[in-house]
This record gives sequence, C-alpha cells and structure tokens, in this order.
Amino acid sequence: MGEKNSIWETKKYYDKAHEASLDLSHPALCLIKAYAKDAKSVLEVGCGEGTKLAKLSSKKNHRIGIDISKQAIKRAKKNYPKISFKVSDAEKLSFKDKEFDLVFSTFMLEHTKNPERIINEALRVAKKYFILAAPNFGAPNRASPCFKGSRIKKLIKGFLRDFYWLIKRPRSLCWEKVTPIATSKNYQIDWDTTVEPYLLSLKLWLSRKNLNIVEHSSLWQVKQKRELLWQKIFKLLGVLNIYPFKYWGPHLMLMAEKKE
Repeated sequence: MGEKNSIWETKKYYDKAHEASLDLSHPALCLIKAYAKDAKSVLEVGCGEGTKLAKLSSKKNHRIGIDISKQAIKRAKKNYPKISFKVSDAEKLSFKDKEFDLVFSTFMLEHTKNPERIINEALRVAKKYFILAAPNFGAPNRASPCFKGSRIKKLIKGFLRDFYWLIKRPRSLCWEKVTPIATSKNYQIDWDTTVEPYLLSLKLWLSRKNLNIVEHSSLWQVKQKRELLWQKIFKLLGVLNIYPFKYWGPHLMLMAEKKE
C-alpha cells in the first residue's frame, strides 16, 4: 500500500473529514440536498466516512456510498447503519447503467489518478443528474498546496490557453498532475492532491457529451481566508461575468443532466 493510501486509512484523516462535512452551507452541498429530495436513488462517489451522504439525503432515498478506503467504509457503516456503504474503485463501478437518479461527488477528484474515468463511470450509472464539486486549483490564478511551479508562468500560460479554448475545445480534462506532499504523520488539508481540477476545461469537455449543463460556477462568493489585491481584481471581473475570469473562482461546481 502506497504512502498516499496509508493517509486515507488513518483515523486523523477521517476525523477532519467528518468535522468538515458537518458544515452544509457550501453552495454545492445545498444544490445536492435540493435535488436529493426528489431522487428515488442516490449514489455518492468517494463518500469518505459517510457524513455528507447522510446529511444531504433522507430515509426515503435509496442511498449508496462508495469509497476506496476500507477505513472510511468501516466508519461509515458504524455511524450510519441505515445507509448502504461499499468499498469500491470509482473507476470501475459495479452498478448498472442509469441505476441512480442522482450521482454526486464532492472534493474527491483532486485526490485521484484518473478523474476522466471516474467521471465517465459516474455518468454511466446516473439516470438523470450528476453533480460535482472540487477545489478550482487548475484555474490560472490558483494552485494546490502541492504545486511547485511558477505561479506567474501558470497565470500567463493559463490565460492564453483559456482564449485558445474559445477556438478549439479540449478533448480531455487537461487537469495538471501534481505530487502529494503529505505523509501519514504529517497531513494538512489538500496536501494529498494529485490533480488540479479546473471548471472551464471540465465544462468544455462535458459539452462534448450528450449532456445538458444545468448549472456551473467557480463560486467566487465562497470567502477565502486571504485575498491578495490581484485576486480581488480577478474576483471583480469574475462577478461581472467576464470571460475567462468568471471561471477563476476558488471552487468548481457543476451540475449535468443526461438527455433522454
């Protein structure tokens, strides 16, 4: 078992995850909760210790949570025995096509190796809606704690790339890979990031599929602990819905509906 996986099996990791999951004020979580009300079946991909699935859905839903961590699923089953939890690889879901009315995943894909495969699998088993949330680390003005390059070069390169995508849409997610800096003994939030998600490339990539993009946002309204002057300028441009700055907010949220 690799170092990153050993982090996912520690008690401390899921203590922090549980604490974070108790705050349901995030716009993406509010969106999931609203749509879960009318869903007969709900699947969470990367459910962790189960708190989000328990809080965002209700007893009337047929609820299933999957996670690759045995430690996470063990805790989930203990804390929420009325919900079905399974150890499963998100790249190879054991469910039938269109089995769930709602499939969602929040703040998980940034810790994976093959996000495209995971999203494709989630879409396969979704009957109607798919909702995704993640840090918007791949935006030109942002970076994960694991990013080791030049922020200035990333900003310039990303700005030019965003305009190139107006001419030619990407055929892949184009999420840059990074090397985790966390260890089983030294862990802070997102130190186990492996890829840097970006809303714009996600939207453009999904637009090639048979989907309606119902809602998407980089969530500029989510407050950050510290905003430098240049981030405040980008925020103003983003709030004014100016391209490409509207895609440069701190988090990505996207909801897709499968066409009939």
